[in-house]
Amino acid sequence: MSLKLFMGVVIFLVALGSSAIVTGLIRALTLRLRWIPQPTPNRLRVAPTPIWGGIAIWISFLSAAAIRGVLINPTVVILLSTATGAFALGLADDIWKLRPKWKLLGQIILSLAFLLLAPTITLTGLKPLDFFIAVLWLVGITNAFNLLDNINGLCAGTAVLVAGFQSALLFLKGDLLLALLCLAFVGATLGFLLYNFPTGRIFMGDSGSQFIGFCLAAVTLTGLHFSGKFQLGSLLFPLMLMVVPICDTTLVTLTRRIRRHPISVGGTDHLSHRLVAYGFSERGAVLTLWTLSFLGSLLALLTAVYGVSHFITTVTLLSISIAVLGAYLTRYELYSHSDGSQKTRPLRFPMWLGVSMGILFDIILIVAAYYTAYLLRFDGSFKSVELRLFFSSVLELLFIKLGVFLALGSYRRWWQYFGLRDAFRLGWASALASLVAIAYFSIGYRFNGFSRIVFILDFLVFTLLALTFRFSFRLFDSFAPCNHKTNVLIYGADDEGESALHLVTKRYPLKVIGFLDGDKAKKNILIHSVPVLGGLPDLEKLIDRWNVQAVLLTPSASEELQDDLHSLCLGLGIGLKRLHLELEDLETTGDSSVVEPMPEETVLVKVGSDSPSRLPVLGD
Repeated sequence: MSLKLFMGVVIFLVALGSSAIVTGLIRALTLRLRWIPQPTPNRLRVAPTPIWGGIAIWISFLSAAAIRGVLINPTVVILLSTATGAFALGLADDIWKLRPKWKLLGQIILSLAFLLLAPTITLTGLKPLDFFIAVLWLVGITNAFNLLDNINGLCAGTAVLVAGFQSALLFLKGDLLLALLCLAFVGATLGFLLYNFPTGRIFMGDSGSQFIGFCLAAVTLTGLHFSGKFQLGSLLFPLMLMVVPICDTTLVTLTRRIRRHPISVGGTDHLSHRLVAYGFSERGAVLTLWTLSFLGSLLALLTAVYGVSHFITTVTLLSISIAVLGAYLTRYELYSHSDGSQKTRPLRFPMWLGVSMGILFDIILIVAAYYTAYLLRFDGSFKSVELRLFFSSVLELLFIKLGVFLALGSYRRWWQYFGLRDAFRLGWASALASLVAIAYFSIGYRFNGFSRIVFILDFLVFTLLALTFRFSFRLFDSFAPCNHKTNVLIYGADDEGESALHLVTKRYPLKVIGFLDGDKAKKNILIHSVPVLGGLPDLEKLIDRWNVQAVLLTPSASEELQDDLHSLCLGLGIGLKRLHLELEDLETTGDSSVVEPMPEETVLVKVGSDSPSRLPVLGD
């Protein structure tokens, strides 16, 4: 074992060192010869940058792999030959900009060549279906990594994680040859990553991304044995391992299909770009997706080694969390420097799709909660009797709960507007569904073999999960980094201040740091988790501490207070804004006396410059 470990370390270090050296040389050479293509207008990056880093990855990987003599093995030779074909196809695209249909045709031909020459891969037992799935996997993952190469470090870093966990599983299964091959791949990609993240001094280009994607997809098919005791864990392993590229490709495909944009054209609508629009820095977005890839890969390794039975709930929760995060991020758009036209066309999902997704999520949660209840009740060890009982009753329980939820209108509530009243209704619907299920199994089966504790645990687990996911959109709103927003303070810790808080955070690029109020007794209280930080005497200190750019006045603020704040903000060099809220009666007849007129002065005053300027009013 120590010799294997030593050999792995040597191959990794050789690949890392050679990749770092070759990448630096290629970057210096391309800069000297001016082999730097101009960036396309539909991308985020606008500075010309070398795109030949894939050459360094390919050269370093093959050099390190040759140390152990892996090129003698026929299967490895086939794998590396077809992966080299993917590299050549990407390199041709970097030089001549191939049409998407020719790239796709080349990928299909390479996939067919690999599957026809390599050992037979058994997934389902049906050879035609297995062959189709394998081709789809190779082509899909190749393009997924190609699409993932959209921000500094994301594609290379994800590839390092994927190959590292692949290597760990292969070592555990005793496949030393492929394990060492993966370590060479990790070192070669990591050496390039030193130049690519976070500054982006060189890109891998299509040659690198297509080589990485095809190679990782092929190693996954070659190194895994989809049979035996842990077959389901083996099938889940590649899916969880590739969670980030798969989710990014799925999100891009769905959103572009809805907008009728071509999938093959680059854009700034990927997961990483939406995270930046959400408020993360570019580095923070990449680190977040790396973390997600690490969690998915770790879970994939555990399911492949120990079996999926103990991790099915975790797999389910991670899958739904990623899906919910992707759905939430569709609300955020990041536009390239030449794509201003899209700002007038926000992404709109049809209502039926939202309802269908809500029902689908609940189906998954109902099954996962019921399974988790059995795990908790029987301390994680199923007997064959309990397992048969679970499978024989889960479908009936599913129909009962869905029927109750549909009857009570649980899917008419949008998650982004989910509130406490909706939570009480969901809790009542969940309790009623559990009671109906208990009554059904008592009458139909006389509760023979069933455990009441299982149904109690099922109710608690499902209700907790359903509430968590339905509140997720509001939680995401609350914890948004807001790096792209302007920090402001609201004067007035009262009902109008609360209304201003809701309106401002929803409609304007402003982040409310806290409230100001003349009542000292209100200091340190919280209004929707936003604190009252003090009064006017504390304003200067708060500006320095929180980088406050403006103070927002509520409509109830007096003219005297406005004058005082105007003078104070003018001296401190920050803005002063006033929110205009007014209920307008459009009736031509009837009593409109219930509508109290608002103050006439509703103009925002910006101070901190030589001459105050009139700005638009916040509000309709």
